Amino acid sequence: MDRETTLKVIEQKMEPFGFITQSDQYGGLITEPWDYPVNENIIERIINAYNLAISEPYDDIYDPNEMWQDSSRKRGDLHSALVDRNVDAVSELLNNFWGNECGQHLVKYRMMENRDDDPELFDKYLEYKMIYDLYRSALFSEKGEINTARFDVRTPAGNPYAMVMNGDFIVPASPHYLRWADYVGGLLVNNENPSAGELGGGIGLCAYFMLRDIPNLSYTNYDLPLVLAVNQFFLMHALPDQTFRLYGEGQTANIELLPHWSIEHHFAEFDVFLNFHSLSEMRRETVNNYLGWIGTKTKEWFLHENSGDAQQGYNQTPTPYWDIPNSFKLVNVTPNMWGETTYKEYLYKKVI
Repeated sequence: MDRETTLKVIEQKMEPFGFITQSDQYGGLITEPWDYPVNENIIERIINAYNLAISEPYDDIYDPNEMWQDSSRKRGDLHSALVDRNVDAVSELLNNFWGNECGQHLVKYRMMENRDDDPELFDKYLEYKMIYDLYRSALFSEKGEINTARFDVRTPAGNPYAMVMNGDFIVPASPHYLRWADYVGGLLVNNENPSAGELGGGIGLCAYFMLRDIPNLSYTNYDLPLVLAVNQFFLMHALPDQTFRLYGEGQTANIELLPHWSIEHHFAEFDVFLNFHSLSEMRRETVNNYLGWIGTKTKEWFLHENSGDAQQGYNQTPTPYWDIPNSFKLVNVTPNMWGETTYKEYLYKKVI
């Protein structure tokens, strides 16, 4: 499809949402760089944790598949800067992760690296996808309304593109992750000091909304070290009043951000364990190894959304091929509400 045809198709798809784009509350997209200060102490902690994590031996069952190995290679500049302990270079890369290679496979609707080639086309595409997400959120809400304040991400850490509604700043896919955070909040509503574990937390949007909205929540994320550096940067800047422990640090904290393979060494149990869109991307033996540890560490709920088939090349082990621990009982399956038809949301309850 040529450029002009693509623009026309996007404009046609936008027509039903004119009530949003033509409202007084709509402020359009912000695509200009933010002037956002970086906390160098955070950068130094990320550097220390990364270098310790990559120096540790671990079982090859935790090796990522080819797609994520390729993604790591594309983050080569970040790896080099971290290994060289170059605070300025790490700061520059991480403070622009929404638009550079650090956000590869993490940022939803990612066409970031193409924006300089065709800003108009990129902005039209991103605007359509974000407005569609807001519309779907209203469609599935109890009142049929869009409460944009709840989607607001108040930190420009990482230099995001944002859509403005009612003065609130909405980053790509924030409706997706707020929806999951609300779901988790409902599961944990009767827990006085709830805990959540997550495998593959991405940049940290679900964690951000959960930690913002669920009182007294403690949270742990296990992820690939290069991805974890992005996650640590975002959450530690976005939630400056929270306490964090990175790999190798000794202090206690309500948020722990740890390398993926440490799941088997880390002594912790969680009221709910989460995974969104990454288990089905792994090798079968890796998936089932993680499921074993998830079964061990989960006290009440296991919530995940993953693909049921392998029609996309990056989904290597669809859900029918998983060995779910016998300690879990499936209580609900929900189709993906964002139009990603191969994905379904699964909720399991711990029964043993």
